[in-house]
Amino acid sequence: MELSVMKFSSSALKNGGYIKAAEIMGERSKHGKAVGIISSVKGSVDLLNEASNLAAAGKLEDSASRVSELYGLYLEEVNKNGYGGGNKLAELRDELLNLLRTISVLGEITPSIKDRVISYAESFSIETFKTAAGSIGIAVDARSGGDWGIITDDEYGSASPLYNSSYQAIKNAVNHAGENRVLVVGGLTGKTRDGRVTYMGKGSSDMVAATFAVTLNADTLEVWSNVDGLMTADPRFISNAKPISRLSYNEARELLSFNSELFSPVSLDLLSKQGIKINIKNVNNRDLPGTLIARDSQISPNVAKAVAYIDQISIITLEGVNIQKLVPRILARMIEHGIEIRMMSLSASATELSIIVPACALNRCKSIIEFEFLGKDINDYHAVNSACAISIVGEGMKGTPGVAAKLFNSVARNSINVLMITQGSSELNIGFVVESSSCIKALKSVHSEFIESS
Repeated sequence: MELSVMKFSSSALKNGGYIKAAEIMGERSKHGKAVGIISSVKGSVDLLNEASNLAAAGKLEDSASRVSELYGLYLEEVNKNGYGGGNKLAELRDELLNLLRTISVLGEITPSIKDRVISYAESFSIETFKTAAGSIGIAVDARSGGDWGIITDDEYGSASPLYNSSYQAIKNAVNHAGENRVLVVGGLTGKTRDGRVTYMGKGSSDMVAATFAVTLNADTLEVWSNVDGLMTADPRFISNAKPISRLSYNEARELLSFNSELFSPVSLDLLSKQGIKINIKNVNNRDLPGTLIARDSQISPNVAKAVAYIDQISIITLEGVNIQKLVPRILARMIEHGIEIRMMSLSASATELSIIVPACALNRCKSIIEFEFLGKDINDYHAVNSACAISIVGEGMKGTPGVAAKLFNSVARNSINVLMITQGSSELNIGFVVESSSCIKALKSVHSEFIESS
């Protein structure tokens, strides 16, 4: 009997995607057991976070309005294709409102209770899927991640699976599912050993999908989204960007570090260790092959396979003598304040250190530097408020001379000023940073040089 393990992203489920996902799972179940991990509709978790905070602050009416908005998101999906099911969603809405009333009376919310509130996004999604599947005659066994055996630690809000315990629990749950060939798994929550609901944070559905694929010894994890696969560039800016047919795990890891919305690099690592392939496909264009991610790759004639970018970043450059001695302290302080460091570069003279952070964290970084380091260990600093990092990615760059020259010649021909040069230690990634105003121009220049001419 064949086994299919699939993950359906938030973007795949929106605008009638639940019934499309049910159709895909139903088709797979004709040949064996189909296991589908489903996300929640985009924005659900944010609405529930707001609702719980508002309830704890005594603003119950505002909290209830967030719940109404959440309910509307799923009711819209249920009504879109006329397959009914609104009554169960209404029951979930009322349960959630009762929980929020209790929180409002208490005037506070614990991390554990907040995770329980967030779990309603998973419950709404599961019920919407069950209704869609039932409307086309597909019976499903649908449960939360925790009810299927995902056991986590108790770091509420960002829990991590306890893999060894989860593997055995998942196997037991799947084995006891009987003859049902369509198994649906909520992709947001797990449970602690004592049965408390935990939310696993951003990328949770990827983590759950990877855990199931490993546990069930799947050959391939299918990731269904609303794009044709990983692309040579962002099609919003590069009109002739095209899907990449095949990538190695290393190439995919580099690309996904620029865009983890499609799949989490952490979950990719879990799959790569077991040699499980990933096939990224479009729920709206099911016949297209998508992008296959596996151990081996296909070398592009022009060495690079894709142009990736990160916008909305800032550069802070610190100046001082032997500044490398400060690196551990600076990094520690940034981490303590929850600031994500995307890249960093130390000059050969060790007198300048450039750090790239999200633009929204710039003011926090300035405060740390000015309060703790400026005038003591650092002589001066300056910042570029709005920048964009651009990189080319591909296995073919390893050991190939002239790649950097070709890259920077293409940029220079278009009079684009480079603020900083970056390169990954794996030699699969080389890039640069420009001002945000030059981002699209630089993307087009590099894509034309490396992709369109191949």
